[in-house]
Amino acid sequence: MKKAILLLFFCSLFARAQESPTKFVENLRVQEFNSIEELDSTFNVFEKLSIPEDSKLVAEANYIFGKRYFSKSVLDKSMDLLLKAKAQLVKHKMNRELADTFHFLGLNANKTGQKENAKKYFVECEKLAIAVNDTFNMINALHGLGRLNQIDSLYVEAEDKYERALQLGLSSRDSLSFSYSYDFLSQIMGITNRPEKALDYQLKAMRIREFLGDKYALAISINNVGEAYRLLNKDKEAELYFLKALDLCKTIGFRDLESYIYTILIDFAKKRKEYDLALTYAEKQKELSDSIFSDNMTKSLAEVQGKYELAEKERVLAEKEIAYQNQKMLSLLGLLALILVIGIAFYIFKRKQVQKRILEAQSIAKLEKERIRIARDLHDNLGPELAHVSSKLDMLSYQQKESETGKLANLANATRAAMDQLRDTIWSIRGEEITLSDFAAKVREFAQKRLNDYGIEFQEVCSNDEKILGPSQALNLYRVCQEAINNAAKYANSQKVSLEMSCGDSVNITIKDNGEGFDKETIKQGYGLRNMQERVSELGGQIAIDSNKNGTEIKISVPLRFILEG
Repeated sequence: MKKAILLLFFCSLFARAQESPTKFVENLRVQEFNSIEELDSTFNVFEKLSIPEDSKLVAEANYIFGKRYFSKSVLDKSMDLLLKAKAQLVKHKMNRELADTFHFLGLNANKTGQKENAKKYFVECEKLAIAVNDTFNMINALHGLGRLNQIDSLYVEAEDKYERALQLGLSSRDSLSFSYSYDFLSQIMGITNRPEKALDYQLKAMRIREFLGDKYALAISINNVGEAYRLLNKDKEAELYFLKALDLCKTIGFRDLESYIYTILIDFAKKRKEYDLALTYAEKQKELSDSIFSDNMTKSLAEVQGKYELAEKERVLAEKEIAYQNQKMLSLLGLLALILVIGIAFYIFKRKQVQKRILEAQSIAKLEKERIRIARDLHDNLGPELAHVSSKLDMLSYQQKESETGKLANLANATRAAMDQLRDTIWSIRGEEITLSDFAAKVREFAQKRLNDYGIEFQEVCSNDEKILGPSQALNLYRVCQEAINNAAKYANSQKVSLEMSCGDSVNITIKDNGEGFDKETIKQGYGLRNMQERVSELGGQIAIDSNKNGTEIKISVPLRFILEG
């Protein structure tokens, strides 16, 4: 199977090598790589293309390859390509790409322990991003500089940068970026002994990632909520979130985080003296361990087994230790001359405890940073992947026999349809608010595109209203309109479809066609009609469908108050 996939990939590379250099770089912008071998093969093809070294295409290709090699942790090659791209992008005044290049140079330098260079690159990224009004890289630069401050224990400065990044993300409605800002701020809250605030930020990050459907980042957030509850000494709540994160990790194959969670669950079980359960967790963790962690996992298992076998002995020793400490304390209290010494010793002891907590928090922060890196490395962008699959299917359809071409074309069309669905969903979640006029424009765009394919006339009467819809409400209403228009186009045999949209106390939408109509009793169990009714019901609205031989009329009414509150 693996050989077949590699053969398909190399066939794709060969075909792309015959394309123009411009087309090659255009495909490169959206292509994702499942392995370093695929990335190396594509880079080798690029090097054989006849492109002038000082062209914009070479500058952009070096920039893209530099980022891709960084994501695969090939840091030396990534740094070399990014430095080449930097000089070329400066020459061609490609400032947005240059700002992003500085960002990745900073990440690369920080990862290899070059903190001063990392700071220099992040500062350059921020300056250039501000100059070209590139909000995305302003946020990236602030995150990078904040992480450097955090490494140096400059928590006030780090918090300020994360807060500024959060405000930029909120103002630009970039949900993904401010989910990371919330995550970083939560780390600072935990390190600086503000566990309630840490929990609040982590819950916000978790909800955003849950809404975006980013399962790897969501698994990290759920785990981090557990960590926040742990800081609050709420072990019961913490364990519930760790178990929830564990279930998600098993579903998506996030084995590194799954292994880490087992170490936490082992501690909880040992704390409750449930050594059988702790032993079970340790054995599961050992099964997940790779060569890097195998020694640590064996040690953990041996420790749990020893605890289980010597539990009674440990209890007796613990009681003796408590008795000894009590006796020692009574003796010390009797020596009034040593009160001052005891006070100083106590102060030093407390100070060491604080230092220990800070070091533990820093360790947790580093671990979270590594988990985020793993999530980014593992997580594929669904849109580019679908585009890549569609492109491969189109390519194969030209190479196959005529009997197979139709099947491949259908698969390619299905992939493009999935991409359209994905774009519609992304449109609805990109911002926190969508105006009614924006919504009407989106429905109009879909209707014109779909009905033109069938030669059906389209008419609309929509008020230009700036009242606000929430993202989930806009998506539900849009899906209902899509279904109604699709039905009119595909099944009604109509010549004309009309759309009316108005807004008062309610959003009112009417979709009519002059087709053949249908029997509601016959199709009442159909998924399309049922889904329309369920979506409108979720919004607290009503849908009325009137169909006869002269056509079909669908009326939708959703209270605006419910939409705004929803």
